[in-house]
Amino acid sequence: MSELVPPEVLAAWGLEGAEVTEFERGLINKHWLARRGNVRLVVRRYNEVRTRDAVAWEQGLVGFAATKGWPVAAPIASASGTVVERAGRLWAVAPCLPGDSRVDWDPNQWRRRGELLAQLHLDLAGFPLGQRPDFGTSFEVDTWLAQAGAGGFDEVVAAFVKVEPELGKEISKRRGESVHELTRLGYESLPRLPLQGDFKDLNLLWTAGELTGLLDFNYSRRDVHVYDLADVLVPFMPLDPEAAKAIVAGYESVRRLTSVERSLIAPLAKSSLVWWVTILLGAWSASGEVPGGIARTMTVRFPALDAMIPRWRDTWGF
Repeated sequence: MSELVPPEVLAAWGLEGAEVTEFERGLINKHWLARRGNVRLVVRRYNEVRTRDAVAWEQGLVGFAATKGWPVAAPIASASGTVVERAGRLWAVAPCLPGDSRVDWDPNQWRRRGELLAQLHLDLAGFPLGQRPDFGTSFEVDTWLAQAGAGGFDEVVAAFVKVEPELGKEISKRRGESVHELTRLGYESLPRLPLQGDFKDLNLLWTAGELTGLLDFNYSRRDVHVYDLADVLVPFMPLDPEAAKAIVAGYESVRRLTSVERSLIAPLAKSSLVWWVTILLGAWSASGEVPGGIARTMTVRFPALDAMIPRWRDTWGF
């Protein structure tokens, strides 16, 4: 059933009488397209776990990206600011960007994807704010569960084991392996820099081969740059070796990876799956309903990634 934007939200941005339709996309936040004449705007309702400070940081990073020439949906101010609270939730409005996320991916397009991500990292590096409020690195799983009002990771997994014993034990095992591997390879020695957080296909809009929209900074934060790169290689199932090689090569043509960063690509791809399961555990802790994504990640995505990593490394040559 479609949800409606409260009239007072539309009024805050002077959108009374606009034609409003709900976007089907969006796992975390909710979006609507508001049309009035030739004006097309996107209304966003933030997830209930988002705080005003976390939203302000995200909007600050988006605005900073806009000053560097990136085609982002910079927030539009209402009479009371770029974020308003109505109906117990936080709301914002931004332009509807042109373009289509559906493109024919080929080696040149994959390489371009890596080049753009590296340039984005270079451009965002000067963002002046520290870690995003209420956020942490992918390594700091307790921080992510705190957003959902859950306990620590070990506590939540122990409770989950009582509901799904095999899945829970596998989650604990994967997390332990990830901590050991990232620590051994020097993850904690790298600087924490601003990330976009979700440089996936659906968040990239193209027009005639040019990037005309970079969407969804919902998971933007400070972490190691190579995390963003590793995450791109596992949109759901891991990319094939040639696509992964093209992305990494494109990235390195703009920003050269250090030897430590190269060694961390595959381990951080695994870490990204642990992080996603952590997000889903937070949802389970809040609702009591087990998201299907937990089983899919642990029983399908992880084994597929385990099988792909040796092929990646053989293809990359490092």
